Amino acid sequence: MIKVEFFYNGSKDTNTPEIAKNLAEKYRDKIEVILIDTEKEKIPEEYGILNPPVVIIDKKKKIQLDSKENLDEIVTKAIF
Repeated sequence: MIKVEFFYNGSKDTNTPEIAKNLAEKYRDKIEVILIDTEKEKIPEEYGILNPPVVIIDKKKKIQLDSKENLDEIVTKAIF
């Protein structure tokens, strides 16, 4: 199972949680989605400085997200 961590700023970003939920439902047997609101939770030190929204796949691959339109597509391609 692939671990996909979504880091987002909950006070500014309402789209990332919705997209993460949709991906979790779509690939429920293949991925584990972890949603982290950086306003409420600290970013793990091992990831360094992140500028949300950011997706980290299996603690290795970091994807900076520039727009909500490409989030689903980018993450899907990165996972598979």
